[in-house]
Amino acid sequence: MKNKVKKKIKGEPVKVQTKSPPVNTMIPSDLLSKAPYFPEESPFSGDQKLWISGFLEGLKQNTQKSNKDDDKQKTLISFLYGTQTGNSETLARNAAELAEKNNFATKLMPLDDVSMENLQSMQNAIFIVSTYGEGEMPDNAQLFWESLSADTAPKLHEMNFGVLALGDTGYDEFCNAGKLIDFRLEQLGAKRLISRVDCDVDFESPSQDWISSALPLFNDGEELTIQESKLSEEKVGWNKQNPFFAEVSENKLLSGNASNKEIRHYEIELGDSGIDYDVGDTLNVFPLNSKRLVDLILQRLNVNKKYKPKGFKNSIQYLLLHDYEISTPSKNFVEEINDILKNKQFENLIKAEEKENLEKFLWGKDILDILNLNVNAKISAEKFLNLLKPLQPRAYSISSSPRMHANQVHLTISSVKWENSGRTHEGVCSNFLANSETSISKVGVYISQNKSFRLPEDDSAPIIMIGPGTGLAPFRAFLEERKVRGAKGKNWLFFGDQTRKNDFIYENEITDFEKSGLLTKLDLAFSRDQKNKIYVQHRMMENADEFFKWIDEGAYIYVCGDATYMAKDVDKALFDIVKKHGKFNDSRAKDYIDNIKKEKRYLRDVY
Repeated sequence: MKNKVKKKIKGEPVKVQTKSPPVNTMIPSDLLSKAPYFPEESPFSGDQKLWISGFLEGLKQNTQKSNKDDDKQKTLISFLYGTQTGNSETLARNAAELAEKNNFATKLMPLDDVSMENLQSMQNAIFIVSTYGEGEMPDNAQLFWESLSADTAPKLHEMNFGVLALGDTGYDEFCNAGKLIDFRLEQLGAKRLISRVDCDVDFESPSQDWISSALPLFNDGEELTIQESKLSEEKVGWNKQNPFFAEVSENKLLSGNASNKEIRHYEIELGDSGIDYDVGDTLNVFPLNSKRLVDLILQRLNVNKKYKPKGFKNSIQYLLLHDYEISTPSKNFVEEINDILKNKQFENLIKAEEKENLEKFLWGKDILDILNLNVNAKISAEKFLNLLKPLQPRAYSISSSPRMHANQVHLTISSVKWENSGRTHEGVCSNFLANSETSISKVGVYISQNKSFRLPEDDSAPIIMIGPGTGLAPFRAFLEERKVRGAKGKNWLFFGDQTRKNDFIYENEITDFEKSGLLTKLDLAFSRDQKNKIYVQHRMMENADEFFKWIDEGAYIYVCGDATYMAKDVDKALFDIVKKHGKFNDSRAKDYIDNIKKEKRYLRDVY
């Protein structure tokens, strides 16, 4: 209720609001537009009349100033992001902060919160969108894209926009999500103020330059001096440019001796770094390349390990160990090296543009395998280095709760190894960590927030977790977190791998969670323990009736693991469950699932 003060002038009450309305509404405008008039019978002394006159004049000046400021309202820019791992969100958040420092008003929104009505009302928008998988929209942009690409999408003639796209040139559909949104916005009549930029995995510098160039263009044509040109580097703390070097205090084999996999548990000490994280976040690890692979490449190039290439500060051995990607050949490397190697089979595959055949040929091959397609072809160290991409940190789902393991972060990683071309190949970071007990003392790390993969704020909400293999990692963290919180919500875990005897990682912990009642329901799928292979999606279908009841009760569904096969199979199983037990047709089943996505109750961390 608004408080009111009554003051008598000529016997009549004048109502004055005291709840901070605009200044010019507190005093009638006629009193502010001219000198005050005091009738002879006014109950004011001379000094009082002078004080009131001064008071009213001050109000008049403040009103004029307020009106002047209102005439120069801040330009509003909406920063809209589509992200799978959190990079686009971080960029959007940093860009919005930079805009605010330069006197813009901002609105920050994930694309799954943007309706077509919202979009149509926006005058200025910057889209920061990553590409997921083989040219797909990230999870939190899929529904937005469906609406934007539909025939019913609204015209956007009043919108000014720019698109910053993130991707990986290792994939044919590089930055496809950003490209699609950029083109569609133009189709709908929006005005592109700045050309789209497509960023590779080393996106930090080009994205910063683009944002610094974009912001002035949203200033109604007026010149604007960007006060600060850096974004992520300005953030205080540990990041890609400034990693924390942490001790690996635990390196333990989880899988059995007869397993086809080597799954390890790592405990990394954060010490007094001040690093904070939440369950669902990822830890980025800076690896070193295999010294054995580096030595073989140097032999192939016929270069001494101590040789310092022209234009570089370090030896070629150091550069190949620390700075460059020498495992997976990039698309650019394949195209450029073809002219040097002059291998007919290789050349024909590239020229034919037969994507599938080229992918089959390249599968499992590293940089050395490509160089060895013609062992007589010569290439200088300088030319070779210029064809390589920078070595990037690897991101891993965190498998611990910070509330249970103070100043520690746990990882659950499968050491990747395979045979090709007569020698053993190794995943870069997984084997770098696997050898941490003997080859390294500290490892560079930093946290990436993943706010799109969080536990529900309501501790009473039920959750369903689907994570075979190392996809179990974040769910171990979820269960630890719910235990520490004393959360009362039901918890259901679907886990599986090849064999129970050798691949049931964290078995003792999980069975203890089940015995204590923390884990309400546990369904296991070990594919090779019986004649017919059984996977997590089969266990979902076996429990379809109860699964649907949990969803209808408001359960949150989480999926973590392989995106190529597992995640798609889980998607299909979920659709079939909803269709059958909701008694829906295809269209209504899709709408039901879309709705739980909009409610952010179907969340995926897939790769």
